[in-house]
Amino acid sequence: VPPFFVVPKDEAEYIYGEPRSFSGETEDALTRELEELGKHSRNGDRVYGDSKMPLLVSVRAAPDRITPGQFLTILNVGINDKTVMGLAAQFGDRQEALRLYAKLIEDFIVYLGTTPMSREEVSEILPRIPKKSGEGKAEWRVRALKAIYRSHNNQPFPQDVYEQLRLVMDAISFVAKDVQEPSRVFKGIVIQKMVFGNLENSFAGE
Repeated sequence: VPPFFVVPKDEAEYIYGEPRSFSGETEDALTRELEELGKHSRNGDRVYGDSKMPLLVSVRAAPDRITPGQFLTILNVGINDKTVMGLAAQFGDRQEALRLYAKLIEDFIVYLGTTPMSREEVSEILPRIPKKSGEGKAEWRVRALKAIYRSHNNQPFPQDVYEQLRLVMDAISFVAKDVQEPSRVFKGIVIQKMVFGNLENSFAGE
């Protein structure tokens, strides 16, 4: 099981109540925990937000009981225009790195946007954005999804990896705070290291 840490419910709710960006104290605390997650990785330590050896994380609610699929989970948090190049070098496959980037942007559109959209709606809009000359499918998809995100949120997709983390944590806290069912009691937020899977060039989290 990949290493992880849990942000307890009271701390998650405190973070949710903070202003638009993390306070310095909160970001410092998260940085320390993320540094520990990145240690002892294959081919050296990974660092959250690093352009050469980036650490990616999955973020999900920690319920009182295991209830797969009932709480929001976002994978590969930490990919941006710089870290995706580091991933491409690690994979030896730029298209695979861009595919993961596109998936993260789409998840932000569907789950975190100010104007929520379904995947079906995203799929309907994508063909309306033409490819540029010489542009590959993965490059086009990243650019097109960024355009959709910007259009529906009036701001670009966040390149600050801590802003990505804050948005995901806020979304999880917002959804979970009103849940009353005993099987879905919100205990906090799990931040878990994404690791290479058994298959070559795969990247997964548990």
